[in-house]
Amino acid sequence: MRSTHSRSDAALQALLKKSPEEFDAFVEELLVPESWFFRDGTPFAFLETWVRKKWAPSASGRALRVLSVPCAAGQEPYSIAMTLLDAGLRPGQFVVWSGDVSARLLEKARAAEYPALSFRGRDAAGRDHHFEPASRGVRRVREGIRATVHFRRCNLMDPDFFRDEPPFHVVFCRNVLVYFDTAARRRALENLRRCLETGGLFFCGHADSLPMLDSAYVSAGPPGAFAYQRRPEPAVPSMATPVPRRGFSRSGLRGSSPGLPAASARAPATVTASSGAPARTHATADTPSALLVNARRLADAGVFHEAEALCGQYLKCRAPHPDAFFLLGQMAAARGRPAEAENHYRKTLYLNARHPEALSQLALLAERRGDRAAAARFRSRVKA
Repeated sequence: MRSTHSRSDAALQALLKKSPEEFDAFVEELLVPESWFFRDGTPFAFLETWVRKKWAPSASGRALRVLSVPCAAGQEPYSIAMTLLDAGLRPGQFVVWSGDVSARLLEKARAAEYPALSFRGRDAAGRDHHFEPASRGVRRVREGIRATVHFRRCNLMDPDFFRDEPPFHVVFCRNVLVYFDTAARRRALENLRRCLETGGLFFCGHADSLPMLDSAYVSAGPPGAFAYQRRPEPAVPSMATPVPRRGFSRSGLRGSSPGLPAASARAPATVTASSGAPARTHATADTPSALLVNARRLADAGVFHEAEALCGQYLKCRAPHPDAFFLLGQMAAARGRPAEAENHYRKTLYLNARHPEALSQLALLAERRGDRAAAARFRSRVKA
């Protein structure tokens, strides 16, 4: 405001709307362009596994489409392209689109030249064949890889964000949502959901995992990948209509832990409600594990009261399980009860000290109340 001689927030906003040059300068002051190749490792390892096992370009006859936003100086989209090549895909069998709100960073991304700091740690180990020397201490991404990545300027808040492109099979949006408030996060996620086809993979960062109980996604991949799969839009059940339960495998339960058996498909659970009477949950001949799986399904549909009741039944008839407490924490957070959510997440960690999603949610809660040291400790445990 001092540099533009703006006397109020409103005056500054008006200037930014009418002056592209001032908007660009303002953006550069706000961005955190920190990135490096194969950052965090696990998401790229899971992407490679998924491509090898799930994606058959010769059978599908179409190219794998990946979106990576924001791109910073290009390290992440180029890492994705290298991962796909190492997974066995050839140029022409995939395309990576990427973008950023910063014109300056897009220029760096297109130049594709990087100093040693972009290769920190061991994340990029074994990928030297994708680079060539550019100058002393600087490496350049090889031309064949650069040709598979396309950059454009974009803004996650724009309602027309990548609307001119067909749906993508994979979307990376990591370590940016944590900087947004609730309304901005919701808008960005809606744009990204629109860009991702049903069944596609969504990768987020450990600090900005998807809003809890987002029924558009189900967790996928190993701990540390922070990958979600988009599923068909769920039909929210009427409280007056029975909710039949189909069989679920362990992979259908987000945040599941080893040792939780698959639910039986022979014991339907229904939720009924009558006018003026509280909803009742019936779980005739149900097993404890089926109770928990059905609780997850109801929670995904937003039927929190009944889902909490099923969690309570589960905890009464079986030894405490981290998944039950994690689900209770998610529902508490979704209902605006952060202290209650934190209590459930801590119980989750008591039972499973390496539960990555509970650690990530505790980090977010700590950060929101201003305890950055606690947030850093929880995040360090995620990476351990």
